[in-house]
Amino acid sequence: MPPFTPTAGQANVIANLVASTDSTFDFDFLSAQCIRYHTVLFLQNDLLSYVTDPANDLHHIALLAKSNVEQHIALPTDQFVSGHL
Repeated sequence: MPPFTPTAGQANVIANLVASTDSTFDFDFLSAQCIRYHTVLFLQNDLLSYVTDPANDLHHIALLAKSNVEQHIALPTDQFVSGHL
């Protein structure tokens, strides 16, 4: 696998996280994750709109991935809503 080279947007997110203080890091980190997870969820939903045959392996994989991404979104969202962050 080639070395990771962040895009300008990714480099900005990384710089903001590095600059975060202890009191803001959790919020900043989870916010950045949620934004990316929502992007991935959009892609999964888009894929599922094109691959509609449940017997298709790609459809099955996309459904599993979508479920996993939704779970990853739920925990930080609950933390934000409950005021823990």
